[in-house]
Order: sequence, then structure tokens, then C-alpha cells
Amino acid sequence: MADLVRLAASHLEAAHSSDHGSSAELLLRDDPLRQTMIAPVAGPELALLMHLRHAVPALEDSAFLLTTVTGVPSARNPTGAQARGL
Repeated sequence: MADLVRLAASHLEAAHSSDHGSSAELLLRDDPLRQTMIAPVAGPELALLMHLRHAVPALEDSAFLLTTVTGVPSARNPTGAQARGL
């Protein structure tokens, strides 16, 4: 696994030179699981658009690991085939 402290520092540095004040990198993609390092600088509000809109206000320079699950098989469809369009 990556050194998360070093990775966060690197993304904060990139966020300071970015026009939109943030930096992000997808670290893990394992079927429905995603983990993304996100680093916003103080000031802007980071809006995430997925199934619903979520906002993350950056009160100070920050970095966090966002873990999401993009689909979970239902009891009627234990393989998740319908969710994957199969």
C-alpha cells in the first residue's frame, strides 16, 4: 500500500498549484470498491456528484481517503449481473 502521508503531502502540493484548488487520484479499483485520495486547499467547497450530491467544505488544507462502493448485489440478484448490465 502506498505511503498515505507522503501521498497526501504530494497531493496538497499539487492542489496549491491547481486552478481549482484540489488534487485527486484513484488509488484502488476493485470491482465495486473505489478508494480515492482527495486533497483540497482551504477555501473552496468540493462538490462530489455521484448518485446524490455531497459537498465537502475545506476549512483548512486537507487530504482524505474517500472509499465508495459503486454497486451491491441485491438478495434477488446475488451475482450483481443486472447492476453490471449483463
